[in-house]
Amino acid sequence: MSFGSSQGGRQGAPPGPAGPSQPVSGSAQALVPQSGQAGYSTPLGYDPARTSTEDKGNTRLDLPLEAYITAERLRNAGIQAFARRPKTTPIGKPVDLEVNQFRVNSWNDQARAYQFDVSITPAPLKLGPVFKKCWNHPDVKAALAKYNTLWLYDGKKLAWSSCPIQRGEERIRVDLDKDLPPRADGKPRRTDNEFYFVIRQTAEINLAVLEAYLKGQCDWNSKVLECMNFLDHLVRQWPSENLVSIKRSFYPTQSGQQVVRELSSCVWLIKGVYASVRMNQSVVKGIGRGLGLNVDVANTAFWASNKPMPDLIREYLAMVDPKLRGKSMDDLVSELRPVPVKVKDGRVLHSMSHAFKLLRRLSKLQFTVRHRAKEQNERQYRILTFEFAEKYREEGATARNVMIPNRDGNGTISILEYFKKQYGYNIKCPDFPLILTSKAGLFPIDVCNVSPMQRFPFKLGPDETRKMIEHTATLPNQRRQDIMTGKRMLNWPEDPFLRQYGIKFDENMAKTTGRLLDPPVVQFANGQADPKFEGRWDLRGKKFLEPNAIALSSWGFMILERSATPEHTRQFAMGFKKKYMEHGGKITSDPIIITSQGHEPNVAEAVKNGINEIRRQTNQAVQILFCILKWSNSGNYERLKKSADCRFGVLTQVILSKHVPMNKDQYHSNVAMKVNAKLGGTTSFVPKINRAKPKDPSPPFFSVPTMIIGVDVTHGTPGVPNVPSMAAMTMSMDKYACRYAAAVQTNGFRVELLAPTTTQEFLGKLLPMWQKKANMAAPHHIIYFRDGVSEGQFAQVLETEIAVIKDWFRTELKKFNAPMPKFTVIVATKRHHIRFFPRQGQGDRNGNPRPGTLLETEVCHPFYWDFYLCAHSAIKGTSRPVHYTVLLDESGMNPATLQMMIYQHSYQYMRSTTPVSLHPAIYYADLACGRARTHETIATSEGYRSGPKAAEVAIDVAAFEASLSNAKIGTDSLPLLPMGGEEALEINKKFFPTTMWYI
Repeated sequence: MSFGSSQGGRQGAPPGPAGPSQPVSGSAQALVPQSGQAGYSTPLGYDPARTSTEDKGNTRLDLPLEAYITAERLRNAGIQAFARRPKTTPIGKPVDLEVNQFRVNSWNDQARAYQFDVSITPAPLKLGPVFKKCWNHPDVKAALAKYNTLWLYDGKKLAWSSCPIQRGEERIRVDLDKDLPPRADGKPRRTDNEFYFVIRQTAEINLAVLEAYLKGQCDWNSKVLECMNFLDHLVRQWPSENLVSIKRSFYPTQSGQQVVRELSSCVWLIKGVYASVRMNQSVVKGIGRGLGLNVDVANTAFWASNKPMPDLIREYLAMVDPKLRGKSMDDLVSELRPVPVKVKDGRVLHSMSHAFKLLRRLSKLQFTVRHRAKEQNERQYRILTFEFAEKYREEGATARNVMIPNRDGNGTISILEYFKKQYGYNIKCPDFPLILTSKAGLFPIDVCNVSPMQRFPFKLGPDETRKMIEHTATLPNQRRQDIMTGKRMLNWPEDPFLRQYGIKFDENMAKTTGRLLDPPVVQFANGQADPKFEGRWDLRGKKFLEPNAIALSSWGFMILERSATPEHTRQFAMGFKKKYMEHGGKITSDPIIITSQGHEPNVAEAVKNGINEIRRQTNQAVQILFCILKWSNSGNYERLKKSADCRFGVLTQVILSKHVPMNKDQYHSNVAMKVNAKLGGTTSFVPKINRAKPKDPSPPFFSVPTMIIGVDVTHGTPGVPNVPSMAAMTMSMDKYACRYAAAVQTNGFRVELLAPTTTQEFLGKLLPMWQKKANMAAPHHIIYFRDGVSEGQFAQVLETEIAVIKDWFRTELKKFNAPMPKFTVIVATKRHHIRFFPRQGQGDRNGNPRPGTLLETEVCHPFYWDFYLCAHSAIKGTSRPVHYTVLLDESGMNPATLQMMIYQHSYQYMRSTTPVSLHPAIYYADLACGRARTHETIATSEGYRSGPKAAEVAIDVAAFEASLSNAKIGTDSLPLLPMGGEEALEINKKFFPTTMWYI
């Protein structure tokens, strides 16, 4: 709840820059693949983790908002147009920036491109590989060569050329086995490798249509989409032929060009280049064609190249299982042998060992062989699996005991003997499991070499992740150099495809002017902190703006995991009490020190005992319980939060034991901020100060009663089965928008949009709290911040989430005869590759943009309302601005006021003495989602659901090919446990949900 909203900027919808007056066109079509619910590109409840045969089109494209709106939606009578860019009011100081986007300066206006549909009959079982083989077949190459043009091909169903083809179609008979020698047994070859390859002209590409859209002279339509799709493939074709392509990124194939960092002995980090075509505002300014290529650094983990397979296997097993570290190959043979298991009828069967299951994760790894010199490093093989069968008993499928038919027809021969007889090769690992391939049979591991440039497909371990962060968190100057190196890797001057269509990129990053917003002062109860442009302040001598609502009189510290001594704990507790009171905290009694639970292995039972002990000694409800843990990732954190939150409704604060003996004031201050917020207090707030006239009163950002809502949805750790998505809604509860209450609930499985029932549940919990605090029925203005949705879901945010909220308010306000609030809807995202590089002397000491750097030109949409904002100072590496897109603005907010509000509110984050990158409403929603994982309706035996331990679970699942839960995955998920169960006191049940319990 925040009182007031700035309404004084503009009246009604702004004329904005040149652009279509309405995004509705008679030519508009369903421009992306459609399915499910009418009017949407994907149905509510869509699960991207599931296997789907639906063609999702070109997912590399960064398209504008309206590209994802179907023709059916455009015909809806109540369609809500996206907000147009208003006339901006210059605020702050100008700052010179380079952005990592290279403008398209020109193209050949006379050039034409023709699009073709590619099909194969009869349809093969594996479309992708067969398409590729047919496209590269000599007969197809010869048939297309007569057109004397360079062909583009997306590897699937589309191709392009600079000229039409005869009669609009070519039909070519292709025999993929044509050049193979006769079979050794004299039998005829199969005929199911013969296909008709058909290429049919479907469209003519005219880039003038794209330019007309960018200038606002026509609506978005299928012709504009065809232009963007063509340009994306045009800029990718040459790099794809010369570099390793992974989605939007490219990596050098030559070792001399690679920047390699070792993450482990079997995994390398290789730097590449990210490239994506984006629309921009250069066409409006007359300095480009309205397009640019966003170029950034790409960092990906690859298997170590050209490594002998035995070395890679030994190093890989040691990396994923500490118990296998330091093992020799002979030791590993014992670990990999089948494990005997006695079944009910008394028989003994053999199952895979733990190490063998880990080994089987190497399926799909490609390799070459070295026992035949002529095939050295030429033919590529792929691991299908490692051979295993019951018939091999306790020795397993090894070169010593796997038998194959003898070539002379006399009986069988072992793999070991066959290699010695056929190739004169003595197998060095005869007792190691054999590699099975799909077409080439069995290979012993020591004849195999790992092929280069294969992406490491698994989640990195903690050590590897730490090294990855160390190598990728580069400072701006280094990142800029890496981007320019990547740009040269793309080699535009030598690109024959760009030359064919006259496409020319600027060789330098785009230069533009941003604005540096005035930093706020931070108001405390006894004065102010003025961080200026440093982006940080400290709490020395500061009293919190508002202390805890009720004085602490029933609280305690509990030692768990034998993590601290009683004496150190007492000293720490008294040190915290002293520091909290110095910051204004209200305390009327010393904490209870609970030492009896240090040896209790059941954390839930320990929490119960600790709460009961404090209740017994104080004869009051427990206000907060401090729990001292030895490790942050042991799993006990989740268990104690679940028990305290859901069984007892008691606030908790976890302390890591390493801080207890040090007993430092700074640590106490940091903890005190969190504790104060949990107990109903407020750390500080940002008043709207007129720096030119600091003594003159200035109105706050809100001139009418205003509510700020933040919403986020997070998904489970990839690879952990049956983990539902978590949704959270935060709602401001005071006039400065400092305090936020939160509601959480499951939201299906990998479902990004809030389910209507979830939205209604959230409002039913949070709105009564707001009404009680504000003493009114509803705010006049609601600012709705949404995190985590892509452009393809923007329309659905308005038509599902906002529609449900409006319906709720219409029903609620009938009781009070109150007017409907006006809505401002904003989506924030950090999932982009735009970076700012300030001119020397205009950034911070590391060369990053200073906090408050705003950009609403160059890389923003030509006529929709979006902007980029760096609100914080990066601790390490190159800072990433947040991209804000205003979808709806019914209140007519002044753009400058909105931008200043978002920036200055980042200084109000309750548990930090620095601004945060995202608006706090979103940040808190993300925290609440993470905490909601501990409230799942599952038994402890279900395992870890998030964090480092969940990542380990994911590894086990992938390795063992087993599910850890019997729950059936669907769009519905079990609801969370309620906060404050039957064992909770009524006072705790009422108080707990109103606090910032999640912080």
